[in-house]
Amino acid sequence: MRTDRWQWDEKHAAGVPELAGPPLAYLVAWTPLLPKGRALDLAAGCGRHAVFLAQRGYRVDALDISHVGLTRLIRQADARGLSVRAAVVDLDDLMLPWATYDLIVNTYYLNRPLLAQLPRALVPGGALLVETRLYDPARDRPDAIARRAGPGELARVFSDLDIAHYEETPAAPPHRTRGLCRMVAFRPIRA
Repeated sequence: MRTDRWQWDEKHAAGVPELAGPPLAYLVAWTPLLPKGRALDLAAGCGRHAVFLAQRGYRVDALDISHVGLTRLIRQADARGLSVRAAVVDLDDLMLPWATYDLIVNTYYLNRPLLAQLPRALVPGGALLVETRLYDPARDRPDAIARRAGPGELARVFSDLDIAHYEETPAAPPHRTRGLCRMVAFRPIRA
């Protein structure tokens, strides 16, 4: 969507710290246990995860709606002598190739139709790492469910994968103002 593109271009141009900071601790902790090879960073933004993975030898495809974010990503990668393939795409219209990625990273971007494509975009034995906000009916407005995972939702959506870790952590103010859902799952080698 055009309005999404403008919104994210503005955020990336402003240098919102959590968008351009270090990779998520969850990804850092799991990386040694994930298969190497070709990786996809969905909603890559400024590329904190794409650059991190490229530094560890992954061949990374980074997709995002924001030209500004991906320009920052490419500058970071170039400054480190890394190669990352970046493409500006509307993720609402994306059709992922089948059996292509050894790793897919999807953080803080919930697109339910796209989620359904992720398992088949993994090679057998490939891994999916997701971290996103968890919907809390006591704290969130009803329309927030469109952007946040419902309780148990990701475990149901990815029930055909072998889930290695799944956790839902409710909000705990003042330290954690929003609930969190994390998951690492592997496409079975069989099927």
